[in-house]
Amino acid sequence: MITRRHIPHLLWAGLMLLASTPLCSSPGTGLTPFSAEYSLSRDNTLLGKVIISLELTPTGDYQYHARTVTTGLVSLFRDDEITEQSIGQVHNGTIRPKTYLYHHKRKEKPRKVSIDFNWRSKRATNRSNNTSWSMKIPGDTQDKFSQQLALMLALSKGSRNLSISVADGGKLKSYRYSADGNERIETAAGTVSAVRIERSKDNRPSDSTLWLSPEFNYLPVKIAKQKKDQQVIMLLNSVTWN
Repeated sequence: MITRRHIPHLLWAGLMLLASTPLCSSPGTGLTPFSAEYSLSRDNTLLGKVIISLELTPTGDYQYHARTVTTGLVSLFRDDEITEQSIGQVHNGTIRPKTYLYHHKRKEKPRKVSIDFNWRSKRATNRSNNTSWSMKIPGDTQDKFSQQLALMLALSKGSRNLSISVADGGKLKSYRYSADGNERIETAAGTVSAVRIERSKDNRPSDSTLWLSPEFNYLPVKIAKQKKDQQVIMLLNSVTWN
């Protein structure tokens, strides 16, 4: 069964790499628009695929979107689909989300979540299953998906240790990213050099590892999450630079 926890926004969320053309960031953002596909597996069993895309406007507005669907034998038993989207702006070299949307489509108990960010009042309003609540947020707060973009930007500027506040489930959660050396990662797109990043949440031991390639503007090529005695892996299949 695919759940929201299987997408590291998770990539994440979530969340990219085969390039046949040179990278070129959009002016003033430090990011490059793309569309990529990943395979999602658990203990060598294919669960589904994840399609992630980033769109940017000349003024710095962004749309970061992910769609996860079951494939193979899993799709015979579950017909799940998860979509996740962060909409916002690259503001003064930082990611500033405006709206976060999450939708888990399934026959039983479908789930929708939205978060609106008001940067004048510095409050985030969370809506889920006909309930709503609001909370105060720091000026650098991310949503669960936009934190991937924030991490990519920070690495491109030379940072190797980063703390990110994330509005999630009506609470403010703290994510810590720490570089742990370089590795060569084999993907369907080829073997690439990547920075290994350990991720921990709310001062707990690390349960997720991300590999981001400096050769491709620090996009993730692999994300692994340990869940009890099982490991969920998101691995790049292909990418198109827009």
